Amino acid sequence: MRYTTLLARAALALALPLILAHCANLQSTRQPLTYDAKSVGGPNSGAPLELWLPPGTGPFPAVLVMPGCNGVGDHYRSWAGRLVGWGYAALIVDSLGPRGQHSICERPDTLNSAVAAQDGFNAAIYLRTLPDIQADRIGIIGFSHGGSTALWAAIAEGIPVDRSGRPFQAAVAYYP
Repeated sequence: MRYTTLLARAALALALPLILAHCANLQSTRQPLTYDAKSVGGPNSGAPLELWLPPGTGPFPAVLVMPGCNGVGDHYRSWAGRLVGWGYAALIVDSLGPRGQHSICERPDTLNSAVAAQDGFNAAIYLRTLPDIQADRIGIIGFSHGGSTALWAAIAEGIPVDRSGRPFQAAVAYYP
């Protein structure tokens, strides 16, 4: 009996850290990300927020780019470049990398679109602090999982936002 109790305790001691780590990972996908100056990098930087600015002096209107289930890649960076060419600042929001994810295509429920929408709101809140950005002219564009995120951001109820409840002046959702 004593041997069984010791064996059970040893098994629990080995399994408990794994269970707690799994629970912590689940919790991190359910909480929105917050951003500050340390979160931002330039184009192709791989930072949680990649800020692309058009040439010239601002302030510029801005568009958040919300990638699909496969994370930030060349397709989304080409969209950021296209937006910059049209005179917009573009902010690519990486909702996966900071959560230790590279792709959620096989398990899209890993990151709820409503939580990713809050990531977008928080990115916009940070963006509005920058002098190069027109705080009242920020839109959002999303693709696939990011398209669902853009829809959640457009119709969000109960998500705390600044700007009198109008965080985005435009929303585009590609194949949500």
